[in-house]
Amino acid sequence: GQRQEQELELKWLRDEVGRVRDLHIQLQEEPPDALAELLRAQLAAAQARLAETLEQPRVQWLVDSLRALPALESGAIKGRLRRLLREVKQRGRRAAGQHNLKRWHKLRQALRRLRFALEWQGQRPKKLIALQDVLGSMNDHANTLRYLAQVAPSPELEERREDVERDLSRLRRKAERRWRRIRPRLRR
Repeated sequence: GQRQEQELELKWLRDEVGRVRDLHIQLQEEPPDALAELLRAQLAAAQARLAETLEQPRVQWLVDSLRALPALESGAIKGRLRRLLREVKQRGRRAAGQHNLKRWHKLRQALRRLRFALEWQGQRPKKLIALQDVLGSMNDHANTLRYLAQVAPSPELEERREDVERDLSRLRRKAERRWRRIRPRLRR
């Protein structure tokens, strides 16, 4: 129904905004000139696309439909929190011990949903936030590798790729440690 349509529209809008955010993050890392040139061109295109996106009637429909949502009942809130927590545990089990970045990214997405739900309830889940931050850095590094693959190879870019891969491996180990520490505390 309408809720599913809202969720799809929110995902679509988040993806559009996320592309611009990801490119900004990449440029903040002061990449080598060849990579920076590619990123600036892609950022200009993504910003133009986002500006067009924000003018679409479907964005206004989304805003209006979200404003019209009824207040949640406490039983529904508790049930949703249990489902979010279950999803985080499931995603964490799948990611733990893996080098598969997609699995870690899925955990990050589930953590984000749980974190925002908890914050909406007035809680500040510091350990979840810390893990989500590490997973966000992993995602940013994975994006860097994807962008580096789009640029003609050079010794400077190869060195950058090796540094990013090394940092990504370090971040994965850090995420693994943080996940092991918070996993036993995820009870409801």
